[in-house]
Amino acid sequence: MRKPANTERFSVVGERGSLTSDGVSLSYTLRGSDPVVVDFSPVHEFEAEIAHFADSIRLGTRPIHNHEDGIDVLGIILAAYESARTRSVACVLTAGKLRSGAHLATQC
Repeated sequence: MRKPANTERFSVVGERGSLTSDGVSLSYTLRGSDPVVVDFSPVHEFEAEIAHFADSIRLGTRPIHNHEDGIDVLGIILAAYESARTRSVACVLTAGKLRSGAHLATQC
């Protein structure tokens, strides 16, 4: 069986340091300090997400991510695609903007 591609890689650099991840470990370095690496146990992300959602329904608790979080993430993804397509800054549609009656043709 082929191992799935690792899509969890990221890096962030800010004024006070940097943060990187390869999907199984997290490394951060504060400016002027040595790097710190935190290793995580392997997790099947989709299975864990579905299990958490099922537990939330069963226990009547709020899931970590709700529908508004999903709408906001989708808005960021769609804006990134639009920005790449038009080579310009694109508006990000959020759940809050949708609630206020905004639509895709509105200004940012």
